[in-house]
Amino acid sequence: MPQEILKQFCDRKTIPVNVGEIEAAVRRRVMIDQINFYPSPTMDSSIVRGTVDRIHGICWHPPRDGGFADIYYPDGMDPDWQRLVQTKELVQLLDSAEGMAIDRERIEKLITELVTPREVSAISNPTKEDHYALTWALAWLFPRKCRDLLREPFAEGKITAPEIAAIAKIPGRFIPFLFSDAFGKWLDAILEEDGN
Repeated sequence: MPQEILKQFCDRKTIPVNVGEIEAAVRRRVMIDQINFYPSPTMDSSIVRGTVDRIHGICWHPPRDGGFADIYYPDGMDPDWQRLVQTKELVQLLDSAEGMAIDRERIEKLITELVTPREVSAISNPTKEDHYALTWALAWLFPRKCRDLLREPFAEGKITAPEIAAIAKIPGRFIPFLFSDAFGKWLDAILEEDGN
């Protein structure tokens, strides 16, 4: 299911992507009426971590209408980091045994082949699932078409990582990763398998 949302945003030529649009796309796919975002004063803002509570009988087998989910993120987090954590937790909402079992193996293999960058592994939970969600979140927040348009100017030094980060509202430390060959190959493989 993450690839369906990736396809929805991949040809967009404008950034930043609104987290509300991503939230709406996720909500439609998991049959949740409402997703709420709450800052948590007890969470460590130095770790890219959030939590998701699925509430009121959200049922994965089979999905049904109704219910809501609450996503918590560290209080006082920089807005760009907050967007990333919120999006990462939206990816986690798509995790269900039924919805991900077949595709997840294929996609996890691609993510495993993509060396987890220091930027991801140093600040997220040390689990494959967290790296998986963070990689998808970055791909959703930075559409492939925008990457393609900025790739050459970035490589030539005509636009810097901090400038791109400011436009995309993504933490600057991830910009080199988003322009890396490894990330590009992963992104292309996912989209080409689905005919994009």
